[in-house]
Amino acid sequence: VLRLADLTARIMKTARSWSCDRAEAVECAPEIAGLLAEYWAVSSPRRMQLEPLFLNAETDESTAPAGRQRVPFAALVFEDFETAAGDAGRTDRSESLVRQGELALWQARRWSLLWGRSLWLALGEAWASVTTSRLALALGSLFILAMAVGWLILTPADVPIDATGRLVPQHQARIFAPVDAEVAELLVQSGERVVPDQPLLRLRDTRLQEDLVVTHSRLAEAEQASAGVKAELHELTRSGGERSTVARLQTRLNQLKIEIEGHRRRLELLDAAAEHLTVRASIGGVVTTPEVSQRLNQRPVRRGDLLLELSDDRGDWQLELQVPEREFGKFFRDVTPQAFDQVELDYRRLAQPREVLRARVTAVGTRTVTVAEIGPCIPVTAELIDPRPAEASIGADIEARLVGPPSTYADVLFGDLVDALYRWAWW
Repeated sequence: VLRLADLTARIMKTARSWSCDRAEAVECAPEIAGLLAEYWAVSSPRRMQLEPLFLNAETDESTAPAGRQRVPFAALVFEDFETAAGDAGRTDRSESLVRQGELALWQARRWSLLWGRSLWLALGEAWASVTTSRLALALGSLFILAMAVGWLILTPADVPIDATGRLVPQHQARIFAPVDAEVAELLVQSGERVVPDQPLLRLRDTRLQEDLVVTHSRLAEAEQASAGVKAELHELTRSGGERSTVARLQTRLNQLKIEIEGHRRRLELLDAAAEHLTVRASIGGVVTTPEVSQRLNQRPVRRGDLLLELSDDRGDWQLELQVPEREFGKFFRDVTPQAFDQVELDYRRLAQPREVLRARVTAVGTRTVTVAEIGPCIPVTAELIDPRPAEASIGADIEARLVGPPSTYADVLFGDLVDALYRWAWW
């Protein structure tokens, strides 16, 4: 060990690398030949490689700044007991070890000069003492858990929800069948513009037509009978007929008058019903029902069936959204109608996905509707804040993102679980 210490001290002094065989020590390393001989006298390597380590970050002289002196501070000694011949691969590995050793020792020296190193060491020792104590570890864990729970409860978080829907006019009207009938004549087509009170279609009610024919016939018969009774009564009065016959004819005439009045009133009702067979537009706008001819022409309908839909595209527009029911509860649970203005809404048309516009929630439905590929949804209506795009069409598909009043991370992460437990315990 003493011989090796003397040898490494000489290598650091020379600041050179040496690689020697046992038989060629004097020729290859004359400056350290004596120390090599003394070391080989007590050791038996066949080949030795000696490398100095320098005190700087650069491990290559070509990368070191000009004028910087490379100061050796240690040395590595490689001994080969198997072969005396040089091994290129072993030489490369030794050079890599030298560079790694220099870098590691240089970093250790920088760590020793780090500001506040004693403080960090003290903190590390304190942490080690805490982790070795079960009570301290339990208290520390409880403190960290309490801090995490407090952060979840107190930290506000936005709750964005994606929804789908349509862009439609606010003023819409649905036209229903007034009676059981058959569509006799269709007067409008899909996309056609109409004005208020314009005829849209005519219905054919066979029973109503039969009642009209029968009532007209009965009215004509009653009027004809009344005219005959009047003529007979006039003749008896002029010729001085019996009073009993006159009284009987007067009674019959009064009955016919009542019957005629009843037929006339029935005809008025039937005419009014027949007038309703001509279905008219309740508002001005555009017929939005698709494929009107295929759906209605010469088709039977029942009272209350939806015939046509009209939309006033020249008025204000709105969004009809479908919010998934699973997201609805935690979003609108604390939102009252007075707080709708706090619900932000951005939407975009699928035809123009780069154009993002704003809207405001105005109403929330009270019933669930089932939407294909989504499932149960709650209908939500929103009015437009930004102007409607001029090229937007009625019923254009949109995507919307709603951001309601701020919630907390605890509600976002565990709100569904709490609601499920509440419903389970309540019911």
